[in-house]
Amino acid sequence: MGIIKRSSWINSDKLQTRIAGGAICGFILLIAVVVIFAPHVEEDGPVSTENKSESASKPAKPEPYVADPAIKYTKYEVATTNSASDPTGQDLSKIDNTSKSLPKSVTVTLRVHEDSKYADLITDVEIRGHDNAGVDFDQVATFGKAEITGEPGNWYFYIFKSEYKPVKWNQNITSSKKLDAYFSELTDPPDQVTLKLYVSESKHAIGFLEGVRVFGHDAEGVRFDKKTNKDGYATIHGKPGPLWNFTISKEGYEPVSWDSNILLQYNDRKDACFFKKVDDPSSSNV
Repeated sequence: MGIIKRSSWINSDKLQTRIAGGAICGFILLIAVVVIFAPHVEEDGPVSTENKSESASKPAKPEPYVADPAIKYTKYEVATTNSASDPTGQDLSKIDNTSKSLPKSVTVTLRVHEDSKYADLITDVEIRGHDNAGVDFDQVATFGKAEITGEPGNWYFYIFKSEYKPVKWNQNITSSKKLDAYFSELTDPPDQVTLKLYVSESKHAIGFLEGVRVFGHDAEGVRFDKKTNKDGYATIHGKPGPLWNFTISKEGYEPVSWDSNILLQYNDRKDACFFKKVDDPSSSNV
């Protein structure tokens, strides 16, 4: 009887060992299933693998150049905001910057005036910008002009001098050329300036005309009506700024009207002329 009891105790001990081993294996298997099938979450939240592949295959593009809507182009008399033309009147939208016929480099001679293309050159004007390749330039027009060399295409210009509000514009440059730029506003305009307007018979005439009626308005719309004196000029007072209007008239000549920008920081003189005589329709100042 003692032998039988010993055998039963041994069998019971083996059974308990097997049960414990099975429980441990089951627990390990459960942990493995949870780890394998649990959703993966980054520390900062879920990340889309699709977005990662796109960002890896597509490098960030640089921001395209956007023209300033307030760009002032250097027209012959009055600065405008026409983004489709340069000072020569060409249509920028029809020019192919990628043309193989373009030279490798071009030179721009930029001349800076006070308030119109026909005004005196201004000294010590700072000229900044970049060429089509993005190469910056920074020059001082000591005698009113500067020469700038760069890659042809879309150029950006920025000119400034302490007395004037800066002027900036972009322009298509496809060949070496001369350009004329000018300021249109003063940083601290005076209440009034004095203009001497000289009037001649034609562009190539020698001397000036007496008794020419000169009328119009200044930058604030204040009207004036004067006549040229024996020296051929009329003295006009008004508020400086853009969009002055002038008309000159005299018996025997066709009247001439125009708009102009008047600042007069360096020179108080302007010149005007007639184009045709009434009694001779074929005559002109060409």
